[in-house]
Amino acid sequence: MGIEPLFGREGEEKFRGVFDSEVLGRLREKRFNPTEMVMLIWAYAQREESKAVIRDLFSVFMSEIQSFSPPELAMVANGIAKSNPINSETFLQKIAQALSCNARALTTLSPLDVSNLLWAFARVDVVHKKFFSQVAEHAATLLQNGSSSTNEENSNSRVGYEQKNNQFQPKHISNLIWALARTATRHPKIEAAAEKFAMERAMELNPRDLANLGWGLAVLGGKKRKKALSSLGLSARSKVREFNAQESSKFLWAITKAEVNDPKLQNAFMSKLDLTFNFPALNPNPNITLSSIPGGGRNLKNTGTAVWDASYAFSEWLSRQNSPNSSKFLHDFLPPPRRESGWDTWKGKRGVELGSGIGLVSIVSARLGVKIWATDGDPEVIKLLKGNAKRNVQIKDTSAEKKKEKKKKKKKKLMRVRLLKWKEFPDEAAWRCLGLKTPPDVVMATGVVYGSDPSVFHLLVETIASLCDMHTIVLLAHGQGAAPGLHHSVGDFFDMAEKKGFEHKKLPNTIFHPEYQRRGCVMHALRLRSLPKKSTENPSKAKKLSEDYVKKKRKRVKSQHSSAKKPVRKKSKKAKVKPHKREKPIV
Repeated sequence: MGIEPLFGREGEEKFRGVFDSEVLGRLREKRFNPTEMVMLIWAYAQREESKAVIRDLFSVFMSEIQSFSPPELAMVANGIAKSNPINSETFLQKIAQALSCNARALTTLSPLDVSNLLWAFARVDVVHKKFFSQVAEHAATLLQNGSSSTNEENSNSRVGYEQKNNQFQPKHISNLIWALARTATRHPKIEAAAEKFAMERAMELNPRDLANLGWGLAVLGGKKRKKALSSLGLSARSKVREFNAQESSKFLWAITKAEVNDPKLQNAFMSKLDLTFNFPALNPNPNITLSSIPGGGRNLKNTGTAVWDASYAFSEWLSRQNSPNSSKFLHDFLPPPRRESGWDTWKGKRGVELGSGIGLVSIVSARLGVKIWATDGDPEVIKLLKGNAKRNVQIKDTSAEKKKEKKKKKKKKLMRVRLLKWKEFPDEAAWRCLGLKTPPDVVMATGVVYGSDPSVFHLLVETIASLCDMHTIVLLAHGQGAAPGLHHSVGDFFDMAEKKGFEHKKLPNTIFHPEYQRRGCVMHALRLRSLPKKSTENPSKAKKLSEDYVKKKRKRVKSQHSSAKKPVRKKSKKAKVKPHKREKPIV
């Protein structure tokens, strides 16, 4: 449905509206056969905003599930896992029941079908042991038959995983092992075949498959996993520039887990690399070059030294927005503007980015005219961030006329870099600590809501609340690996934000570049519906923080007074006067 280049965004929206209404009409009349239904489900899985069509598609699918063939059910499962609707677990359980009841039907599944099924169930975390073991056993049979037939046909040809009939491609192998590891399912035959594949054909794997296969082998802990991961390491060493942050962190974790000692691989991932990003909408300076460390820091401590998917997806979307008002999905959610210019331009707006990393989002914001404060809590990341800011925002002009103008009038900085650790300012607003005169107009962050530690979410929410007022819009982007429930706008983070007076809105993933729609990137906007109340959570901790802050402040005041003491005048001692004795009267 990529018709935007022909008719523009408005024409595309009109076409999609007409198309959706036509699909809904035919669904109610039951005019689609199972094959057409599968194609529709898979296509609509890429579009979150067509919720009415997706709901009706799944309801028709559930009522006619017995008429679908096993390969069609495998394709539907793949579409469900990609769109990940709220009741996705129910749909996948129904598919598992339909397939597990017919053992003969499973034998018709191809390597692609097996890969799609196991990947879908593992991604959505659906547990169905009987079905999973049946599909895994069929996969082992396909692997064994595929490899033996190829070796008999031609001993000089490559191992036969890529043949059209009953052969596995590299992507299928990596997805299969990843799914087994994700669900903690052991299968010695599949593990042995995957280890053999890794040792013989590692150079054919792309970074994503290297990361998934390496991670799966490390988790499963097969007999030859160390040799297999050493072979994968040789392949990864030559493709370091092609790895993104997620892939590099996953692969390095697998190498560490398997205790593979490869100094050259570690050095390759720990060396500085220049990454160039092109955003055509940022004319006349569309290119941004950043220094990065793809490995994310030794032992994965400095995760901010690389560009993550959510950061790029958000930056690419932001570069296409001439103003906050230009997004129809954000237009109705913007709070009352603070400045006279309203939300019709980015110029003059003040913004703060939390967890900036190497600064891609902040640099794009500065190019759009936002006065941005890029913050991070890691001193090592701050060094990279400062260098990237000077390189991309403060552009020097060597012409004589420009030099004269600079002498007459100093140019205001569009980007400032600050070290900011979340909620280390108990008695003062965060925006005051950064040197702002008023709260910012925009607060941005990408990939900061991950893991499952509520204490981290508490610090983040407190920091965001300390930065905002009724005129601030908060924009958050997330990729894969986000906190549980975040993609569906539920979980601890949103519960804490609501207690602080925030309301939120999820923007459809179609706002992102198509590549990052497939990678599961999502975006939320937050705003205050009421002024934040003083936090009552962890009162002992807050009290301790405030006491420490007061002690530090008193010491600072004492040191200032001691450095500039005024001379004290000594009090002059007055001579004691003896009391006058009254003379007795003479009688």
